[in-house]
Amino acid sequence: MLHKVVISLNSIEREKYKDTIDALSESWYSIFSYYNILPILMPNVGKKSLSYLREIENLEGIILSGGSESKSRFETENVLISYGMEWDIPVLGICHGAQMLNIFFGGNIIKIKDDNEINHVCTEHPIRLFYDDFLFNSDTQVVNSYHINGIDKIANNFNIFAISSEGLIEGFKHKEKMVVGILWHPERYNKIMEIDGFLFNKIFGF
Repeated sequence: MLHKVVISLNSIEREKYKDTIDALSESWYSIFSYYNILPILMPNVGKKSLSYLREIENLEGIILSGGSESKSRFETENVLISYGMEWDIPVLGICHGAQMLNIFFGGNIIKIKDDNEINHVCTEHPIRLFYDDFLFNSDTQVVNSYHINGIDKIANNFNIFAISSEGLIEGFKHKEKMVVGILWHPERYNKIMEIDGFLFNKIFGF
């Protein structure tokens, strides 16, 4: 059986062609295949996305993908989060998507200082895991990192379950709903990592 999951799209401005395109990394399709996900790609159409969501029967999850920001994407992802909250649909935010979740619920983000001590772009680093709701098999993991912004103030709605060695927030979960944000990219590995398989199972149930 295929599981219907809506995923938001990156917004890419093409200066040469004077347009903006919605896009999703091809690396996501290995995730979709592994979990038997039928991906429903949500265009960045702002509030109009609500009419699309209402037409989807048996929606099992929402993923806010990584990438860059635009006004239309911001509006679209606000609709997706609101819809997930209203109908108790699990929501997973990846990198940008996690930052979007934190902003939606009243937190904020900050640009990570770029120096030899703190680098979170195209690298890997250890994280420390803790949180009773998830009961991780290990208290440490190594994850990838591709972000220049990080979580500054975490929204009051969330409990933190992962931090980096520098003390930066890497993962959090809503206190009442299955709404989760992680700052690393599960789709950028060439296999399903243990922590990502664990989280997908906990969040979506498959």
